[in-house]
Amino acid sequence: MLAYVIITEKTQSLHHLYHIFAVLGMELFLVIMWLSAMGAVAATRASFKYDVTIDECYNDGTLVSSNFCTISKRELAKRAVILTRMGQYGMVVTACLCALEL
Repeated sequence: MLAYVIITEKTQSLHHLYHIFAVLGMELFLVIMWLSAMGAVAATRASFKYDVTIDECYNDGTLVSSNFCTISKRELAKRAVILTRMGQYGMVVTACLCALEL
């Protein structure tokens, strides 16, 4: 998308291919993507609401995802992913950057 805008705007021989509605359409598409990314990240971050305690971590020796931990929950809710405090902050920052970029 960016290549189209730069090449057709700056190259004199390709200037006849530049069309304002094509550029506006691409910008509209990017706005929709930023809004959906911001909403998806914020909704995912909001789903992590239960406190957990992680005990007894061990490594089984494999190369990928080899650390396993015993997790005890304070609330009776099931979810597949545990998000650390830094991960929570990272998701908040990502949603904020999406909003700032918009």
